[in-house]
Amino acid sequence: GAVRIDPWKREKAIDELEKRFTSPQFKAIYLHPWEEHFQCNNEIVYPVMAFAQERSLPVIIEAGYPWMSHISQIGDLARLYPTVKILATNAGQLDLSGLTLGEVNRLLKKHDNLYLGTSSAVAAEWLADLIQK
Repeated sequence: GAVRIDPWKREKAIDELEKRFTSPQFKAIYLHPWEEHFQCNNEIVYPVMAFAQERSLPVIIEAGYPWMSHISQIGDLARLYPTVKILATNAGQLDLSGLTLGEVNRLLKKHDNLYLGTSSAVAAEWLADLIQK
């Protein structure tokens, strides 16, 4: 399972992570910037990312929300924490259009630690092309 954390809880969030990751059932940290109202590349997230880095845990980020979890913001985290595997849900974007698709492609090439969850992606041709590349 993944442990969902609200980084606004600061020390309590880290305490919760320490508590949950004593159990082998938990394998990842899950962040939902839209529902918890934070920008995923804001300093409020850094302690959570540092925890993930120290314990070699992947971080799942609910992606694609403008101003909260745009793929470019997730790319910032991938750059700041290059040893943390980051999985962006929604194929890294929500609108399947224009510049966002190009930005997903660019950032995947740039960051070896950035991954996409594609279960909700409906752009089959784009995904096929992305996989081939």
